[in-house]
Amino acid sequence: MRAFEFVGPTRLIFGDGSLAGLGRAARTLGQSCLVVSGKKSARRTGVLDQVMEQLREADVRGIAYSSVMPYPYLAKVDEAATIARHAEVDFVLGLGGGSAMDAAKAVALAAGGDRPAQAFVKVGGTSLMRPKRALPIALVPTLAGSGSEFNPHAMLLDPEGKRLEMLSHVMCWPRLSVVDPQLAQNAPTHVTAQGGATILARALESVGFGRGYLADRLAEAVGRTVLRMLPRAVREPAQADPRRELAWASAVAGSGLPQCGRSAVRMLLEIARVIAGFTEIAHGQIAAILMPAWVRFIGGMKPAPVAQLGHALFDVGYSSDQPETGVERTAGALEAWLSQVGLAARFSDYGVKAADLAAWAERLQDEAPAWFAAAARASGAEVTPQRLAEFIEACL
Repeated sequence: MRAFEFVGPTRLIFGDGSLAGLGRAARTLGQSCLVVSGKKSARRTGVLDQVMEQLREADVRGIAYSSVMPYPYLAKVDEAATIARHAEVDFVLGLGGGSAMDAAKAVALAAGGDRPAQAFVKVGGTSLMRPKRALPIALVPTLAGSGSEFNPHAMLLDPEGKRLEMLSHVMCWPRLSVVDPQLAQNAPTHVTAQGGATILARALESVGFGRGYLADRLAEAVGRTVLRMLPRAVREPAQADPRRELAWASAVAGSGLPQCGRSAVRMLLEIARVIAGFTEIAHGQIAAILMPAWVRFIGGMKPAPVAQLGHALFDVGYSSDQPETGVERTAGALEAWLSQVGLAARFSDYGVKAADLAAWAERLQDEAPAWFAAAARASGAEVTPQRLAEFIEACL
């Protein structure tokens, strides 16, 4: 088990009906805020109205900004930050899925100074500039998936460069997150499924990269929760128990706790992030497409831990002297489960051509050298451009 440092300054209020306490909790952050949400869902479901009413009852002035795209545009973040500065708000509240919460973090950073959000994104694993201050952040997730409610990370889209940029800083930790699983009840089935795929991907992506008994058990627990609860949430969206379990799994997985003590490798979702810059496919769906090939890809380098995870998650059998059989059985079980929740797909189903893949692989090597270097150190096998291209081709 490796040494690690963990920072977790978020006050997390969790449970059905917890939205009713948002106003009182938010009042501790200030007397005014910018409420950042998407264009449709929060208004259509009435959640935005509930949040604004909670703020009014607590004597908090709320200003709604409802222009966040499925991937938050850098330009929209800067627009919202300008509004926040001119209105002199005390904090930023993100309401919605991962995009709205990520946008809120970036708005808080940009509004806290005089620089555009682009100045704080990471290039090659290193931030362009260090922020000096940020407005406090409160988050209210309406979907289990990204885990943004319990981490300091955000993804922002530069549409001109076809890049989904990474922003990560300790100042982006939310001071408050109110997780009310009831808010996910009205989410479309496919969106619920895609959110679950993102949680599962977080559990899978560190397999084979450094061992830690407790970290492994946490990752397995998150994975088992998604595997058992997501089919129920898809079949019976009105059922409360699956929503609660998925909401908690999202927070735990997003916090990074299952990665503590392991090597700092988050390649699977890093690959999904880069690919998302080229396509309009939802991030969770990209993760679902990648996961079976990922199991085979990592299993080709480190078969034993992948087979062990397959046994823990799917009860697949394998021989300890031939763990490769467990790798293939794990990939097959994962493919069957993805079919069960409506996520089985390939990139070609979305119009992606073989000619597109070279640009993807080139961008991955260009943007994420730190991740691939860490993967090579932890696995003992170099992640070459050829191996990477073969992995992506397997998803076509």
